[in-house]
Amino acid sequence: KEEKSKAEKEKEKEKEKKEQEDEKQKESKAEKEKWKEWENKRKQEDEKKKEEKSKADKEKEKEKEKASKVSKAVKKEEEKHKQDGEKKKQSDDKDKSEKETDKSDKEKDDSSEEEEKRKQEDEKKKHSGDKDKSESEKDREKSDKEKDDSSEEEEKRKQEDEKKSDDKRKSEKGKEKSDKEKDDSWEEEEKRKQEDEKK
Repeated sequence: KEEKSKAEKEKEKEKEKKEQEDEKQKESKAEKEKWKEWENKRKQEDEKKKEEKSKADKEKEKEKEKASKVSKAVKKEEEKHKQDGEKKKQSDDKDKSEKETDKSDKEKDDSSEEEEKRKQEDEKKKHSGDKDKSESEKDREKSDKEKDDSSEEEEKRKQEDEKKSDDKRKSEKGKEKSDKEKDDSWEEEEKRKQEDEKK
């Protein structure tokens, strides 16, 4: 009976021990599951972060490309503007140069025309030179004669003025003499009367 009781106790102990081990195993399994779950969760989060980073990088790259395109477009526009400006300047310079050339050619033509005219006039003058010279001589002679005539007239006029002046002086002197004679004659007459009365 004691042995039976002892065997049962051993059996009970074994059972208890087994249960404890089972419990431990269960706990360990649960811990493992929990750890596995956490590990999976962490992996998912890392994956999500990676995806988000990749997405952000792609967005950045897109923005970068967009900015680069805009920059290129601006540069292209600036280059075009610069080229247009240079083309316009070249065109303006060309027009200016052509205008100046035209002006210079016209001036040369005008100058040649003037030179030709002058030559023709010189030729004309040369041919009619003697005639002109003769006419010129005549004009000068006429002018000299007119000057001489004018001087002669002036001299005559002066002489006439002097004669008139002399005549006037003589006339005045004659009048004075006549007046004096009249006075003397009146005096004589008066004397004569007085003498007649005395007698």
